[in-house]
Amino acid sequence: MSDVNPTLSDRVRYTLSCKGMTSIVISEPLGWKDDDKELAKNKGYDGLFTNFSNSLKFLGNGKDWINLVDDLYGVNAEIRLVKDEKHPKTDQWIRGYDGFLDLMTKTEEDDKLSIKYNAGGLEKLIKSRESEQLELERLDTIDGMPINPLIPKKVSLNGRKIFLKSLLEVQEIDRISNAFRRKASDGYNEGQLGIPVSVNYKSDELVHSILKNQFEQAGTIIKGAPSSLFYAVNDRKKTLKINISVKCKIKPRSLSASNIKMRVDLVKYNGGEDYNLVNRTHLYTVPNPYNMDNHIINVNYNQNIELLEGESLALVWFGSGSFSGAVFDPNDRIYVDFEETVASITIEEDSFYEKSQSNVLLPFEVCNRLLQIITGRTDALYSEALGRTDLGYAEDGEASLIGLTHGHWVRGFVDGDELYKKFTTSLKDFLTSYLAVKGLGMGIEKIGFKERIRIEKKEFFYNRNVTIKLGNSYSNVFEYIQVSNVKRTKMPELYYSSVEVGYEKGGEYEEIMGLFEYNAKSTYTLSIIEKNILTLLSKYRADPTATEISRRKPKADYPTEDTTYDKDIMLLDLKRGLTEVFEQVVWQDILQKEPTGTYDPDSATNLRLTPFTMLRNNGWTISAGLTKYPNEFVRYASSVGNVNLSTQLIGEIEYSEKGNIQNKLLTKARFIPEKVKFEFPVDFELLQQIYGTTVILGKKVPNMYGLIAFKNEKGEIEKGYLDSLKPNNKGNWEIIKYNK
Repeated sequence: MSDVNPTLSDRVRYTLSCKGMTSIVISEPLGWKDDDKELAKNKGYDGLFTNFSNSLKFLGNGKDWINLVDDLYGVNAEIRLVKDEKHPKTDQWIRGYDGFLDLMTKTEEDDKLSIKYNAGGLEKLIKSRESEQLELERLDTIDGMPINPLIPKKVSLNGRKIFLKSLLEVQEIDRISNAFRRKASDGYNEGQLGIPVSVNYKSDELVHSILKNQFEQAGTIIKGAPSSLFYAVNDRKKTLKINISVKCKIKPRSLSASNIKMRVDLVKYNGGEDYNLVNRTHLYTVPNPYNMDNHIINVNYNQNIELLEGESLALVWFGSGSFSGAVFDPNDRIYVDFEETVASITIEEDSFYEKSQSNVLLPFEVCNRLLQIITGRTDALYSEALGRTDLGYAEDGEASLIGLTHGHWVRGFVDGDELYKKFTTSLKDFLTSYLAVKGLGMGIEKIGFKERIRIEKKEFFYNRNVTIKLGNSYSNVFEYIQVSNVKRTKMPELYYSSVEVGYEKGGEYEEIMGLFEYNAKSTYTLSIIEKNILTLLSKYRADPTATEISRRKPKADYPTEDTTYDKDIMLLDLKRGLTEVFEQVVWQDILQKEPTGTYDPDSATNLRLTPFTMLRNNGWTISAGLTKYPNEFVRYASSVGNVNLSTQLIGEIEYSEKGNIQNKLLTKARFIPEKVKFEFPVDFELLQQIYGTTVILGKKVPNMYGLIAFKNEKGEIEKGYLDSLKPNNKGNWEIIKYNK
């Protein structure tokens, strides 16, 4: 800080500073020693402690300076209030409190300016912006400062085989077809009438209903009509398993042509929308066309059919004959009705689409980009859980390779394309998703004068080492001092009756039957009777089915067509490849044996992101309220996805998505949902200890994240985690009980 006024106190000084202003040392604000300043854990983020107070009152130069800042910069101005205090033993200046004044709360009365004080800058900024949907490709911050272009990485998408099944059936109102009317006098002629099957359900957009009574005729039919096609136009070489069943009664109305033939044909065309005849497969031939009144056609056909790109299939009643006419009638006829028609077509495909590449972002870059857009800083994030070796971290963090893409990237769209939909998300959606999927927590820590976001496994914010002791040292021997006015209460908000876990989107698809998708939303019941649902749902989807559906609508073939998933953000469990292109993790990388209960395990991905795995990743959060019921179970209740999937991670036992898990097999809880409230005075040294750090296994851990040891009302040493502290006056503590 520059140009600081002469000190106003030998032992304590209060300094106001603001960007663009000269810092000023002021007298102690009124109410500093008597208000309800509080250090409290944020209920949304385990590592976030908030400093806040009731209104402080400023006089004289402090009041005038605050008003000047307000006049010049308005309510968005960040006014920092710092309290420095000389160490009682070393006489060195030590930072005591460091926070920000909230100009929105400013009031003036009796020549005193009242204003609230809180933990400050980064936390306030995050809270105000965390829900805003932001385009990551933007080239400026929220405040208009320029930022560098976003540079995605590449991922190879080998493709997920999808089982496609479609069913077409004749509806009750279509059981009579009476449009087969061929008359001519010029020799050989043909006619055909599509068998009117309608789509019951379909997993392939190339499947279509056949329209009723759309008659086709020619001397020789060499071109098809769209109305009789049930599969058109094939997009690539494939093999379809087709089962056709037809049963109907023939009712001739007029037969005068000679050499009549009547059949049921499966017809193949090529040439795309030209529908050029390739061949006819005769499924049924009427044995005696001149004696076919009430004849029953019965077809049962089951065959694998190879289709090339541009080919189509039709199912028709076919008739042909020689037409010459007579003196009394210039035309011969084949007039036939088909009644009591019952028919179906089942189409199945082990569907596969050639591999492709997509843009992808890794979570550190996504979170850092969001923070840069919000704060203007590129150094506002530190995370060993999201960090990677190529970013300077010692190793790749546990969640560092859970990549993010979105529908348009998967389809091959890039920034600059006319219809491109930008990668858009919010910090809150990011945190909600990764905290749920990998059991992470978020906090804000201060390094020197700078704050930064810290994202780690939740355990980091509940360290099992004692970092704060309540007592005094006498002759270098520490003695605990008993706390007073102890009160113990339950924390009902941490006892859960059920867990809703997985993804807000997934398992239900317009395009296909999603019976094989495992990454959806599941519910599990717990031992607690009192209703309280723990929600662990990712805002981002992780269903390989949705990614694959998007992939099969590439920009090259569908440049103007929208899909349901174009703006959806998709999680990908990745590994490093032999090149700079990332690859998706498959079961051989992580499982003891091939998974069961899913279609085509070899093309299955995101097997570590399933709802049951997410439940286990958050195991000790769930088990905290279950310590009295170790032999009871977390039990499967329901799901919108495929719960037949069973996986066995290397070195672990096998679990099913519809399985149960005994409470004692969940990760041991770090705390018990019970709160211990007591009084214990907070002096300068204890406050320094609270805000300090401890080196544990070579790493600095904020003392607030460790255990607090204290002598309880029974004279016993007890431990717990800090939940809230009001340091003024008697010192009011709230501790969450440690689970030994």
